[in-house]
Amino acid sequence: MDNLNDYIPEIGYFTYRKCFPGWEIEKSLIDFHDLSYVVAGQGYYYINGRELPVKAGDALYITPGNTREAKSSDDFMELFAVNFKFLDNGVVSNADLLPFELKNEIGTQPRLIYLFKQLTRIWIEKNAYYTVEARAVTMRIICEMMRIVQKKVPFAAFDPRVEIIKDYINEHYDTRLTLKELARIVDLNGVYLGTLFKKTEGVTINAYINKIRVTHAIDIILIEKANITEAAYRCGFSDAFYFCRVFKKQYGYPPSEIGKHW
Repeated sequence: MDNLNDYIPEIGYFTYRKCFPGWEIEKSLIDFHDLSYVVAGQGYYYINGRELPVKAGDALYITPGNTREAKSSDDFMELFAVNFKFLDNGVVSNADLLPFELKNEIGTQPRLIYLFKQLTRIWIEKNAYYTVEARAVTMRIICEMMRIVQKKVPFAAFDPRVEIIKDYINEHYDTRLTLKELARIVDLNGVYLGTLFKKTEGVTINAYINKIRVTHAIDIILIEKANITEAAYRCGFSDAFYFCRVFKKQYGYPPSEIGKHW
């Protein structure tokens, strides 16, 4: 599966469980997809009668048509669980499956935990259009899991302060951005923020800013038919020649050839 364009989850149930000794899920035949992520402790699931021990760092994917039951061990168990069905859109139906094993030993992943906590807040607050927002976060959770389970790509490092900086850059890419000003937003030293950003994202802050600016410039050139100089200035570049150098470094050809490649 190369993409999830046609896989649209309709969430029926979500929970953040603290499973103390004595907790259990009664045996039942499920007609939905159960994606659960254990973040602490250990316990037992029983799928079609077969015992499946689980521990912190295990992600379970139980599919429709299977019987499921579970119970805690003598140890406290903590997990997130989202139950959903795929909307039948003529391409994908609820019988289609994600490329996960029943038990996926992915370890404790801060980025995944962050997304599940987002989903927890959305599901509890139930603000307007919360089902749409919850669906979007669930898709992100599935994508993150696919990166490590199917593609065998390690999870990137994660720090919420870096996420704040990325959000700020994406909202203010067309303004002057300095490392000192960005560091002030998250109350960090500029040098430390630069090191932290490179560690988590694999690129420098400046390279990330340029990537965002170039992407927006491409849209302006293609959609608004603006010239290269105008697009460069509108996206925060003070020098059109520098924009051309950055663009060519990213794509291997000058911006004058955008029409040939897009």
